Amino acid sequence: MSCLDTIEGTTYRIYGINLASDHHFVNRLGKGRGAPDLIFNFVEEPISQADYPKIIFSSDSKMEGKQKGLIALFGGEGRLLVRFSGMMEYEITPKRITAHVFDPEYQYLAELHLLSEVLSLWLEMNGIVALHASAVTAKDHAVAFLSSKKGGKSSLAAQFVKSGHKLLTDDILPVEKRDGLFIGRPGYPQMRMWPDQAEHFLGGCQDLELIHPHASKRRIPIGADVAGSIGFGEFSSMDAPLSAIYLPERRDDIQSIQISAVPPSLALIEMIRNSFTARIAELLGWSGKRMIFLSGLAASVPMRRLAFPNGNDHLTSVRDAILSDLEQLAHEGEIGNNK
Repeated sequence: MSCLDTIEGTTYRIYGINLASDHHFVNRLGKGRGAPDLIFNFVEEPISQADYPKIIFSSDSKMEGKQKGLIALFGGEGRLLVRFSGMMEYEITPKRITAHVFDPEYQYLAELHLLSEVLSLWLEMNGIVALHASAVTAKDHAVAFLSSKKGGKSSLAAQFVKSGHKLLTDDILPVEKRDGLFIGRPGYPQMRMWPDQAEHFLGGCQDLELIHPHASKRRIPIGADVAGSIGFGEFSSMDAPLSAIYLPERRDDIQSIQISAVPPSLALIEMIRNSFTARIAELLGWSGKRMIFLSGLAASVPMRRLAFPNGNDHLTSVRDAILSDLEQLAHEGEIGNNK
């Protein structure tokens, strides 16, 4: 019996893997099938630091604009320890993630950190690059919106979902190369929206759950769940080849939508800048293979700079402009030549 057979619970599907856990997730995850690739569980006792002799990384961490201590990363033989000082810690190995919460006051954050920073680090440990991006499907291909400051990646994804396209992921886009193609893996059937976004796309947010008690963002279920409850739009649970990556920027000083090509050298910089673990990957010695992978991605999948007027009322026109740009890229042979 392997270690992956020793936990009783549910198997979920997230980021292209089967995650087994006895934890009841508040966030809406897809249902997994088959043997688990990874186990997640909470433990009552602190994780021993005896196996982690080396500190890899330490930085200030801010939440909701308030200082909350340090995030520290410790390295051991084939494993990592991530500690959110005074709150929680995670032990990450190739087959298991274990979490311990120091202060019950922060229990609500443990799941959020797992689904973002911790799982992105696990993906990178296993050779899967995790971009900070939303993505939707268009004609069985993935269209990604890379995170940028106030860029509106989730709003763009939501606009596509509203018009009938499927959500691939809302925040983390795992990318791998398979059979010569760069493939985007799906996240989980949920989005997060600020109140003004929820008002625009759903007509309000009063009945929507907060992502945690001290934030105004809401959880937005996508598609139908196992009980048949209907959410917003549809979710794509299938991997999809990347057709294009957009770098969005909402601006107050323009009146028209502007789309321009980003040269591969600059696209590489943007992908490094907008990934979860670039600095940590460098400190752990992963950056060599990662740079080779991202260079190939930048050379094969077109990146486009997308500037558009600020305001939700412009999003329909932005969606139409993107679809038109994708058609032009396909006509020029830039899409479908993902090699």
